[in-house]
Amino acid sequence: EEQRTVDLFDRNTKGVVFITNEKIAVEANTMSMVEVPAGSGSGWVYDNEGHIVTNFHVIQGANALTVKFIDGTEVNAKVVGADPGSDIAVLQVSKKPATLKPLERGVSSTLKVGQGVFAIGNPFGL
Repeated sequence: EEQRTVDLFDRNTKGVVFITNEKIAVEANTMSMVEVPAGSGSGWVYDNEGHIVTNFHVIQGANALTVKFIDGTEVNAKVVGADPGSDIAVLQVSKKPATLKPLERGVSSTLKVGQGVFAIGNPFGL
């Protein structure tokens, strides 16, 4: 059972990303505009086109978004869709890394009450 869990995580980590959100702020001493970290969180690769699904609160108010893949590759991204009420957002990466691997999605209608589930994330970029 434990090995199945390890294998599940190994198969899916390439499809999990770390997202950082930066905002523009005024630097008090110089009154110049600077980008400052405003938030971060997890996301997952939806398709081979580079769409990333994340929570709206992760990208809310962003002036710049960076997506970091498990191999350390970092690319810029833009918001292509969002629903604040459902706390969901879809990003598009500016460049598709060679390691881009969408997560495999199941069919929710086949799920049964009592089945086990796993949540895989990278909210702290570790």
